[in-house]
Amino acid sequence: MRPSEKSFEMSEGLDALSALFFGRTRTEAIENDICVSCGGPAVDFNDDLSRTDYRITGFCQNCQDDTYN
Repeated sequence: MRPSEKSFEMSEGLDALSALFFGRTRTEAIENDICVSCGGPAVDFNDDLSRTDYRITGFCQNCQDDTYN
């Protein structure tokens, strides 16, 4: 999957933060269909909105559920 489009500066900042907090970059996680947070597979989503959220945040469905609920 491809990460959502962001400016170069925003993408670099998000990648730096995710590497610091999770040990992997957001871009790397999304391009490899893994969760930036837990490192698990990120291929099954409840709906299109959750899939879109993954392209923005890098969170799999389980981590989205844990974060937003």
